[in-house]
Amino acid sequence: MTLDSGSGVCASQETGAEKLEAFLEVVAAAGEGAGLPQFVEREFREFLTCGVFEHGVARFRCEGCGREHLVPFSVNTPSSTRV
Repeated sequence: MTLDSGSGVCASQETGAEKLEAFLEVVAAAGEGAGLPQFVEREFREFLTCGVFEHGVARFRCEGCGREHLVPFSVNTPSSTRV
């Protein structure tokens, strides 16, 4: 995973966002402008924010060594937890 300098955004997330926009355009054109239901588009967009430091982190400190770890938040929506 390659992070953009300073932004905390990985290159694959940027690519995913670009591909999402292209996909949404194709779907809208095929459906005569109707596109996807809003909740589906919202789920895609929320997924792209998963694990991005800019969208929040939790700080954990190891009791053994005292080292701190930053862990980016992940998406937690009803559809992302289904198996």
